[in-house]
Amino acid sequence: MTIPKIQLPLFKIFLISLNKEIEFRPFVVKEEKMLLMAAESDDPKYTLDTIKQIIQNCIVDETIRIEELPLFDVEYLFLMIRAKSMGEIVELKYICQNEVEDKKCRGNMVMNIDLTKVKVEVTNNDSLIKLSDVIGIKLKYPTIDISRVLNDSKSNIDVLTKVIEECTEYLYDNDQVYKIEDMQPGEFNEFIESIKSEQFRKIQNFFYNAPALRHTQQVSCPKCGKEHKIVLEGILDFFD
Repeated sequence: MTIPKIQLPLFKIFLISLNKEIEFRPFVVKEEKMLLMAAESDDPKYTLDTIKQIIQNCIVDETIRIEELPLFDVEYLFLMIRAKSMGEIVELKYICQNEVEDKKCRGNMVMNIDLTKVKVEVTNNDSLIKLSDVIGIKLKYPTIDISRVLNDSKSNIDVLTKVIEECTEYLYDNDQVYKIEDMQPGEFNEFIESIKSEQFRKIQNFFYNAPALRHTQQVSCPKCGKEHKIVLEGILDFFD
């Protein structure tokens, strides 16, 4: 006996990194269960792998690999899948920190976010960075797997160096190109430690100016009347 199958709707979304629209379906019960289990887990790797698998399940084009997309596109895609699956409006709660007669107001504020209004903000950003007259570096934006690098690192400088290494395609000079996968262990770290601070800031600025999932909205405190400007950035900011 062949049981009936539900025909799921398809939606389109434009991804900046691919420069094209792709199609996706909403969550089904199987993916909602996966999401609930990930939310209850204390294992960041498990949560990360679950999110990647859910997105991979929902996109129509099987040639697209989620682990190869930049983080901002993965976050945007997940947000839109979630919006079409579980509702487009998300309610966020805040506590007013406005000073009233030398005391914090602490009024309860509620802000409703329409997820379909959230976009990826893009700025002009050149991935080919010239560090000197003869030496440069070719970078790419971090993928979702960069979270593993962040979780494994023990200090800010370790984090930044590992992120840069993970996001470097190659170094170059007047003579040749030096691909990151061809370098010996420790060679890239030695290179980073040998450059000047102003050259290092050029590399940092590439990441600071990267496209980002960002949304700005005003909310008023019902207790003291203070108007607050709330800036949400990154997928976690959109959920309590």
